[in-house]
Amino acid sequence: MILLILLEGGFLKNNLIIAIDGPGASGKGTISKLVSKKLNMFHLNSGSIYRALALMVNQKGVEHNDFPAIISFAKSLSLKNLDSPELKRDDIAILASKISENPRVREALLDFQRSLGARPPFGKGIIIEGRDIGTVVFPNAQIKIFIDADIEIRADRRYKDLKKINDNIELEDVKNQLIERDNRDYNRTTSPLRPAENAHLLNTSKLDIEQCCSVVCGIIEEHSAKNNNKCYID
Repeated sequence: MILLILLEGGFLKNNLIIAIDGPGASGKGTISKLVSKKLNMFHLNSGSIYRALALMVNQKGVEHNDFPAIISFAKSLSLKNLDSPELKRDDIAILASKISENPRVREALLDFQRSLGARPPFGKGIIIEGRDIGTVVFPNAQIKIFIDADIEIRADRRYKDLKKINDNIELEDVKNQLIERDNRDYNRTTSPLRPAENAHLLNTSKLDIEQCCSVVCGIIEEHSAKNNNKCYID
């Protein structure tokens, strides 16, 4: 399926912001990437921002609770910091999860995310995925989608991905890690993970990736039609 947006309709000229939230391994990352390619829009994984900050903290030898230093690093972040292959390291992901719980750190990264939304690199809008995008980062996003899946499905997906690089990984361990992360995300005081009130809800448990993208593209097409924009799906 190919999604084509006609720029003359103004759909993308107005910096369309599509906010996609959800827990880990729900499918939001893959869906966001594929749909952004179809739309030729800039894609941003907000998790990579926190990982980039965590990598800086790690490389500078700063303690995870030295928040004045961490906030200083946050203010110096740029897009080039998001390209490092080291962002995929397990220890960086764990550190990112820890520092993201601090309200001051989250606040410091808001400006970075919002500046990209106001001036996306492609100039055609942005699809940004995370855990508080539609509720905190871009509460006025034109389109909000909350993607979820059953914990067993999510654990199996994450397990299969990790198995490619770590043959000793156990499914039960992966499931427990996801549950632990869910508990932190849903129960944190600042910016807890939850669907925005006006978000479209998508459960991907019984859908393949093409079906998921089709649903998301349908949501975008509906938004386009309601706002008198031109949107064609072939």
